[in-house]
Amino acid sequence: MKLVTFTHGGLTRTGVMAGDGIIDLNAADSSIPSEMVALLNGGDAMLAKAAAAAETEGLILPVSEVTLESPILLPPKILAVGLNYMDHFNELPDHVKKAVGGKPPERPVIFNKQ
Repeated sequence: MKLVTFTHGGLTRTGVMAGDGIIDLNAADSSIPSEMVALLNGGDAMLAKAAAAAETEGLILPVSEVTLESPILLPPKILAVGLNYMDHFNELPDHVKKAVGGKPPERPVIFNKQ
């Protein structure tokens, strides 16, 4: 089951990818939250409801008619990876490359954004 957050008709909701379409979970079952964090916080019971709602064939919206959003709209934390491929390292200014010894790090640089 591929969960998504999408906007359609001015409303942003949670859904499930179904081929070339999206099933609006809240339209299929009004007890399913229309916001992804709330859906996930519902645990296994809410995911089971979402899986059952994903079987609703009459509520499929074509992907071409919606805007796919970031799954978590306002994430409190972001874990990021930098310098994880050679082209990225090559984009660095020369003085930065020199400061890190002139070669890429042995391991990707992991950092967070709060």
